[in-house]
Order: sequence, then structure tokens, then C-alpha cells
Amino acid sequence: MKQIQWLDDVEAHDYDAAYSYLNLAFDDEFCAAVVKKLRAAPITRTKAKDIIRMSGDVPLTAKDHAVAHDLEKMDKGTPMSPILLLRGRPVIIADGWHRCCGVLIRDPNAWIPHKIV
Repeated sequence: MKQIQWLDDVEAHDYDAAYSYLNLAFDDEFCAAVVKKLRAAPITRTKAKDIIRMSGDVPLTAKDHAVAHDLEKMDKGTPMSPILLLRGRPVIIADGWHRCCGVLIRDPNAWIPHKIV
């Protein structure tokens, strides 16, 4: 099994995606503050299975188009962007849900780099 490759930092467009996702549940001011904090947060790592468990969401399968796309990236050794998390119970995967599900399929014990606030 190939080791999953990650970029050193989050891609810029992922912050916009996180804002858009969070804005479904929270107001603009809160979302802007969270994204600002995420941009400044350090990269840390947590196992895929723990992120999924704490999110409380049912993971997607390889049949999902976006998960399949990320699995292809993993197979090719293409580095992926770390994910963005909002701390809470449950933790909110603000960006990177499909990447997280793909990693869970490949190796539930694999470490996923992320920023969390």
C-alpha cells in the first residue's frame, strides 16, 4: 500500500469551501472568525478513524464520486490538502470530508494532517 501523500499546507480554496459549508449553520461573522483562526492554526495530525468517529457522520464509500477521485489521487501519489476542522462535539469537518473518507477506506489508522480551532 502506498503511503498517502499530503501537502505541507492547506490549499487556499479550501478556506473558501470551509466558509461556505459552515455558513449553512452559522452566521457570516462567526464563519469569518473561524476561517481567520484556521488560517493561523498549526497543522496537527489525528487518525482517520478518530476524526470520523468524533464527527458522528456515516462515512462515504468508494462508490461516491468525490471519494473515488481522492482514492485515485492516493493511488497516484498525488499530495492532498490537509483538512479543516471545527472543534466540538461533534467535530465539524469544515473541509476535507471526502479526503477523510478516502483515507478511512485505505487505512483507518493513517494520520490525517489538519488544522483545528
